[in-house]
Order: sequence, then C-alpha cells, then structure tokens
Amino acid sequence: MRIKFVHFIILLLSLVFFVSASDDEQQYEPADNICEKCNCTSTNETSENGESGTIFTIDCSLKDFQHIFAKWPESMGDNHNEIIYIMSFNNLNNLQQMPSTDAVLFFTCRHCKISNFANAAFIDSPNIHSLDLSYNKITSESLNPDIFRGPQSDDNEYASIKLTNLDLSHNSITFLDEKLFEHTPQLKNLDLSYNELKNIDEGTGVAISKLHELETLYLSHTGISDLPNSIFEKMNHLSELILSGNQFKIIPSSLSTLTHLKLLHLSENFIEEITHESFNGLKDLKTLNISKMSELREIKDGAFKELHSLEVLICSGNKKLNSLYLADILKIEHLKVFDISHNNLTTLNFGEIEEVDKSLNSSKIEREKFFKNLHTLKLEGNPWHCDCKIMKSLEFFNHNATYFKRALNSDEARCETPFDLLSKLLYDLQSQSIYDLSSNFYCSDQKPKPMKIPVYDPPQFLRPKSVMLTVFAVVAVVIVGIIIGFIIVCIKRRLKANEYSNNSNPIRYTAVRDSTVSNIANIPYQQP
Repeated sequence: MRIKFVHFIILLLSLVFFVSASDDEQQYEPADNICEKCNCTSTNETSENGESGTIFTIDCSLKDFQHIFAKWPESMGDNHNEIIYIMSFNNLNNLQQMPSTDAVLFFTCRHCKISNFANAAFIDSPNIHSLDLSYNKITSESLNPDIFRGPQSDDNEYASIKLTNLDLSHNSITFLDEKLFEHTPQLKNLDLSYNELKNIDEGTGVAISKLHELETLYLSHTGISDLPNSIFEKMNHLSELILSGNQFKIIPSSLSTLTHLKLLHLSENFIEEITHESFNGLKDLKTLNISKMSELREIKDGAFKELHSLEVLICSGNKKLNSLYLADILKIEHLKVFDISHNNLTTLNFGEIEEVDKSLNSSKIEREKFFKNLHTLKLEGNPWHCDCKIMKSLEFFNHNATYFKRALNSDEARCETPFDLLSKLLYDLQSQSIYDLSSNFYCSDQKPKPMKIPVYDPPQFLRPKSVMLTVFAVVAVVIVGIIIGFIIVCIKRRLKANEYSNNSNPIRYTAVRDSTVSNIANIPYQQP
C-alpha cells in the first residue's frame, strides 16, 4: 500500500513538473525561425571598446509579441561579440529572463507596456551593457534590487552585472528603493526623466548617491524642487546633469560639490534670480543652459565669476529677464556660443564702460583678447535701446567679424528705441547714427551738436517748410494770373482800336434805277 502511495506521489510530482515546464515554455515566444519573423543582421564592426568583432542585430519591433524569445537564433552561432536586441512597440507586460549569452548585450524595449519583471532578469546575460525601458508602465513597486542581480557565487553572494546605461524615462516611478542599484556598480548613465518623483526622499537619494561611477544623470521633468546635499558627495565622475522642467526656485546648493561637472541644464524652472553664489565650485563647467525660465528677472554681478572653462552659455527665452550683468563674461576666454536672445534686455550691461576702459588700460589688456573664440552670438528678440552705451558694448565683439557681416549673420537683433532707429539691425549700427540725449552729442568724435526736441511733431503738410512752399506757390500763381490777365486786356484793347480805325468811312447806298445794268437785264432773249 505504501509503495502504491509513493508511486502516486512520484507520478503527481512528475505531472506538476511537466505542466510547469510546459507553462514555462509558453511564457516565451517560439524560438524557431526567429529571423523569419524579425530582421536579423550580422556585421563586422568595431565596438565601443575599440575591439573588432561580429555584431548581431535582432530587430523585432512592431511584431505584436507578448513575450521575449527563450533562446537566440541558431543562425547567430557562437562567434559574436555584441548582440543588439530590439523589442520596441510590443505588448510584453512582463519582462522575463534574458536568453543566456556571454556577449555584450544592448536591449531596447520602448513602448512595450512593461509593468512587471522576473527576478534575476539578467542573470544569464551578466554582460548587458545598455538597457532602454523608456515609455512603459513601470512603477516604483515593480522595481526591486533582485531584478539586476547576477549569478550566485560559492559564498552565496550575488555577482553584479555590467550594466552601464539605464533608461527608465517616461514611466510611473515616484521613488526608488535605496538598494535598487546595489548590483549595478558600473552604471554610468541613468535617465529618470518624466517620472513623477516630485521629492527626492531619503531612499531615492541613497539609491542615487551609491552610483559612484555615474557620469550622466537625467532628472528633467520629474517635479523635484530640491536636491539633498548628500546626493552628490561621492560622485567624482559626474559630468552631465539635466534638471530642466522642474520646480526649482533657487539653484540647489548641492551642485557646488560637482567640481568636475561639464554640462548643466536648468531650463524651464521657476528660478527668480541668479546670484554670485549660484555656480560656486563649478570651475570645469563648459555648457550652461538657463533658458525659458518664466520667473527669472535678474542675473547679478559675479554670477559667472567661477565659470572660467565655460564654452557654451544659453540664456534665451526668459521673458522677464531685464537685468543681466556681463562683466564676468569678459574673463571667460573659451566662450564659443553666447545666446541671450528673446529676453527682455534693453542694453548690454558690462558695467560702466569708462571704468572697464580704465581697467583695461591699467592692465594693458587689449580688447581683441575678449571673445577671441566666439563664433555664435545671438541677441535677437530683445527690446534693445540703441544708445552710446550699447554701441560701446558692441565694440567688445568687433574683432569677431562674423557678427558684423550681413552675409554671414542670421541674427535679427534690432533697435526698439529711440524712434529714429526703430527696427535698425544692431550689426548695421554706426556710431555717427546714434545721438546721446544725456550728453547731447553723437557717439563718434564729432563736435557737439545741439538737438531740438519738438514738443509736437506736426504732420508733413503743416510743417513750416511745407507751409512756406505752399504760400510761395499760391503767390506765384496769383502773380502769373495777374500778368496773363493784364496781357489779355491789352490785346483786347488793341484789337478794338484797330477795328474802329478800319470802319471810319460810312457805306453809301446809290440808286440803280437809271443805270445801264438794269437796262441790260430788260433786253429780251433771242434764240440764234
């Protein structure tokens, strides 16, 4: 009886195992004829590491698959260095374990409706290099450290995977587990953009701060308004930080620890002013974007004083920005792109030009040394007031001939005031055309010339010159009319006098009764 019971148990377990095995097989797409369903290519190229080898690409986008493949196609063989596996625009929902491979793996699954993960999803592909899971339905609850763990070692420790690039943007992540990245210590590029983080809580801050090798961090459009001071303390390799489209009202002080940062994007935030402390410590920064800030009104003196390595400065589209102090810009020798277009600026504020000139003369610095590497200057879209100050400020850019040549310059910066220079292009300005009302002379070295400012500017036909011309014309017409009338009267009198002289003898009428003419008329007619 016991033997039969044991046999029954064994049979039952075998049946359960068979059913579970069948279910496991059904969780993957059939691996047969993969390359007939997808686009498979094999090329010999040089990898990112500089090593030549075979790169095998499997593109299964837009195939309406619900699972990944259980194994790689047989046609791929074993002689390959990299695998590019693309499953975008499918309906996976759940991401299973990747097929086994020792090659460097690049996996992309955008718009796949992924909301869940299998544990140890990359345990059989520990050399995964890039993972793009953007535009899915991933939540904070579905992300856990076990997803990224590698094979288990003899001492029961899980090995790490070689993941370098991770894109989790455009999902529904609100926080991160503090141990989420414990199995990905080599992560260099992390994109969390367009997730509703709103606040960097303690767990999220700890998770990010453990990425000591991180080089690029995207946190744009996440709704955050502050960054903890401890988040960047051990990030000695971070070179690019994207914080655009958030709720910052001041520039986070935690940025001062990023001494090796090369690129910083702060556009589309609600920062109201930038002070001399805003960019402290960012001595290696090369690209700064502070555009499209709806509340930015002022950039104060000293704001750029430590940015000696800056090459690209983009400060455009700040509709309320009416004060921008540029004296610090003169000290930036490597500046190549300077864009302050579409703000509310009326002048180029380098400080008091006379004081700047004195400092230049005292230190024997030539103006040509300023902006010597500048090749792009954008000033358009501002209500510029064209006076002597802006003309002298533009002289700092004079050696950059590109801006002052119409054929090479597409910038549409124009004067808005004074009225006489309305719509005149800045690079067409000449010092002789600008009159300084405050000092009553032109910007060039001409003699002082008084200027009359009319209280009322009459229309053209009422101006004195026009009135005088009209009076002269009327008088001339009257005089000519009088002369012509006098001539006509004289001619008439002359003709009348001649007529009287010709008709002085009256006509006499004589009788013709007894004349011979009348007798001839009375002779009868005789036919021959």
